[in-house]
Amino acid sequence: MAQEIEFRLERSFEDERRLVQVLELAFGRHVAALMVMMGLAMREAAAKAEATSSPGKRPWLSNPYVFSQVFSAVTAVLSAIRPDGNPMPRLPRGTDPLVRSGAQTIGRATADMVCLAIANANTGREGESWWYLTRKWLGNAAAARIKKVGRR
Repeated sequence: MAQEIEFRLERSFEDERRLVQVLELAFGRHVAALMVMMGLAMREAAAKAEATSSPGKRPWLSNPYVFSQVFSAVTAVLSAIRPDGNPMPRLPRGTDPLVRSGAQTIGRATADMVCLAIANANTGREGESWWYLTRKWLGNAAAARIKKVGRR
Protein backbone atom coordinates (compact mmCIF):
# COMPACT_ATOMS: atom_id res chain seq x y z
CA MET A 1 0.00 0.00 0.00
CA ALA A 2 2.87 2.37 0.80
CA GLN A 3 4.33 1.76 -2.66
CA GLU A 4 0.96 2.56 -4.26
CA ILE A 5 0.73 5.85 -2.32
CA GLU A 6 4.29 6.73 -3.30
CA PHE A 7 3.57 5.89 -6.96
CA ARG A 8 0.43 8.06 -7.00
CA LEU A 9 2.23 10.98 -5.36
CA GLU A 10 5.06 10.78 -7.87
CA ARG A 11 2.52 10.61 -10.69
CA SER A 12 0.68 13.71 -9.48
CA PHE A 13 3.96 15.66 -9.28
CA GLU A 14 4.86 14.45 -12.77
CA ASP A 15 1.46 15.60 -14.08
CA GLU A 16 1.94 18.98 -12.43
CA ARG A 17 5.41 19.39 -13.99
CA ARG A 18 3.98 18.43 -17.38
CA LEU A 19 1.18 21.00 -17.01
CA VAL A 20 3.72 23.71 -16.17
CA GLN A 21 5.77 22.79 -19.23
CA VAL A 22 2.73 22.79 -21.52
CA LEU A 23 1.48 26.16 -20.27
CA GLU A 24 4.90 27.75 -20.68
CA LEU A 25 5.41 26.23 -24.12
CA ALA A 26 1.94 27.20 -25.38
CA PHE A 27 1.69 30.70 -23.92
CA GLY A 28 5.14 31.81 -22.76
CA ARG A 29 6.27 32.28 -19.17
CA HIS A 30 4.54 35.61 -18.43
CA VAL A 31 1.16 34.67 -19.88
CA ALA A 32 1.30 31.26 -18.19
CA ALA A 33 2.08 32.92 -14.85
CA LEU A 34 -0.83 35.31 -15.27
CA MET A 35 -3.14 32.48 -16.27
CA VAL A 36 -2.24 30.59 -13.11
CA MET A 37 -2.58 33.70 -10.90
CA MET A 38 -5.94 34.58 -12.39
CA GLY A 39 -7.09 30.95 -12.36
CA LEU A 40 -6.29 30.57 -8.67
CA ALA A 41 -8.00 33.87 -7.82
CA MET A 42 -11.02 32.96 -9.95
CA ARG A 43 -11.37 29.51 -8.41
CA GLU A 44 -11.16 30.84 -4.85
CA ALA A 45 -13.47 33.82 -5.50
CA ALA A 46 -16.05 31.57 -7.17
CA ALA A 47 -15.97 29.05 -4.32
CA LYS A 48 -16.34 31.73 -1.65
CA ALA A 49 -19.05 33.63 -3.52
CA GLU A 50 -20.99 30.44 -4.21
CA ALA A 51 -20.82 29.59 -0.52
CA THR A 52 -22.41 32.94 0.39
CA SER A 53 -25.10 32.83 -2.29
CA SER A 54 -27.25 29.95 -3.44
CA PRO A 55 -24.69 27.19 -3.90
CA GLY A 56 -25.38 24.63 -6.58
CA LYS A 57 -28.26 26.56 -8.13
CA ARG A 58 -26.47 27.34 -11.40
CA PRO A 59 -22.93 27.38 -12.77
CA TRP A 60 -20.99 30.48 -11.80
CA LEU A 61 -20.71 31.57 -15.45
CA SER A 62 -24.49 32.04 -15.31
CA ASN A 63 -24.69 33.52 -11.81
CA PRO A 64 -24.37 37.34 -11.94
CA TYR A 65 -23.26 37.68 -8.30
CA VAL A 66 -20.59 34.98 -8.42
CA PHE A 67 -19.41 36.15 -11.84
CA SER A 68 -18.99 39.72 -10.56
CA GLN A 69 -16.84 38.46 -7.68
CA VAL A 70 -14.68 36.46 -10.08
CA PHE A 71 -14.39 39.52 -12.35
CA SER A 72 -13.24 41.59 -9.36
CA ALA A 73 -10.63 38.97 -8.49
CA VAL A 74 -9.17 39.03 -12.02
CA THR A 75 -9.15 42.82 -12.07
CA ALA A 76 -7.36 42.88 -8.71
CA VAL A 77 -4.69 40.44 -9.94
CA LEU A 78 -4.02 42.50 -13.08
CA SER A 79 -4.01 45.75 -11.10
CA ALA A 80 -1.51 44.31 -8.62
CA ILE A 81 1.09 43.67 -11.32
CA ARG A 82 0.37 46.68 -13.55
CA PRO A 83 3.61 48.54 -14.25
CA ASP A 84 3.90 52.22 -13.37
CA GLY A 85 4.06 54.78 -16.16
CA ASN A 86 2.16 56.05 -19.16
CA PRO A 87 0.31 53.21 -20.92
CA MET A 88 0.34 55.04 -24.27
CA PRO A 89 3.15 54.18 -26.71
CA ARG A 90 5.47 56.94 -27.92
CA LEU A 91 4.39 57.58 -31.46
CA PRO A 92 6.33 59.89 -33.77
CA ARG A 93 5.05 63.43 -34.13
CA GLY A 94 2.58 63.68 -37.00
CA THR A 95 1.36 60.08 -36.64
CA ASP A 96 -1.98 59.61 -38.38
CA PRO A 97 -4.82 60.08 -35.84
CA LEU A 98 -6.34 56.74 -36.88
CA VAL A 99 -3.08 54.97 -36.06
CA ARG A 100 -2.92 56.85 -32.75
CA SER A 101 -6.49 55.87 -31.78
CA GLY A 102 -5.88 52.31 -32.98
CA ALA A 103 -2.89 52.05 -30.64
CA GLN A 104 -5.23 52.80 -27.73
CA THR A 105 -7.70 50.04 -28.64
CA ILE A 106 -5.42 47.13 -29.56
CA GLY A 107 -6.23 45.23 -26.36
CA ARG A 108 -9.99 45.58 -26.67
CA ALA A 109 -10.02 44.79 -30.39
CA THR A 110 -7.87 41.71 -29.81
CA ALA A 111 -10.12 40.52 -26.99
CA ASP A 112 -13.19 41.01 -29.20
CA MET A 113 -11.55 38.97 -31.96
CA VAL A 114 -10.59 36.16 -29.58
CA CYS A 115 -14.04 36.07 -27.99
CA LEU A 116 -15.83 35.90 -31.33
CA ALA A 117 -13.44 33.24 -32.67
CA ILE A 118 -14.15 31.13 -29.59
CA ALA A 119 -17.92 31.71 -29.71
CA ASN A 120 -18.02 30.69 -33.39
CA ALA A 121 -15.78 27.61 -33.04
CA ASN A 122 -18.50 25.02 -33.49
CA THR A 123 -16.57 22.13 -34.98
CA GLY A 124 -13.32 20.38 -34.37
CA ARG A 125 -11.84 17.46 -32.57
CA GLU A 126 -10.89 17.74 -28.95
CA GLY A 127 -7.36 19.05 -28.62
CA GLU A 128 -7.46 20.34 -32.20
CA SER A 129 -7.57 24.02 -31.35
CA TRP A 130 -7.68 26.31 -28.35
CA TRP A 131 -10.67 28.05 -29.92
CA TYR A 132 -12.81 24.92 -30.09
CA LEU A 133 -11.69 23.54 -26.75
CA THR A 134 -12.41 26.84 -24.98
CA ARG A 135 -15.82 27.06 -26.68
CA LYS A 136 -16.60 23.54 -25.51
CA TRP A 137 -15.55 24.33 -21.93
CA LEU A 138 -17.56 27.58 -21.81
CA GLY A 139 -20.74 25.99 -23.11
CA ASN A 140 -23.56 27.24 -25.29
CA ALA A 141 -24.96 29.88 -22.94
CA ALA A 142 -21.64 31.73 -22.56
CA ALA A 143 -20.95 31.47 -26.31
CA ALA A 144 -24.38 32.96 -27.04
CA ARG A 145 -23.63 35.90 -24.69
CA ILE A 146 -20.31 36.50 -26.45
CA LYS A 147 -22.00 36.51 -29.85
CA LYS A 148 -24.67 38.90 -28.58
CA VAL A 149 -22.02 41.37 -27.33
CA GLY A 150 -20.13 40.99 -30.62
CA ARG A 151 -23.16 42.21 -32.59
CA ARG A 152 -23.41 45.51 -30.70
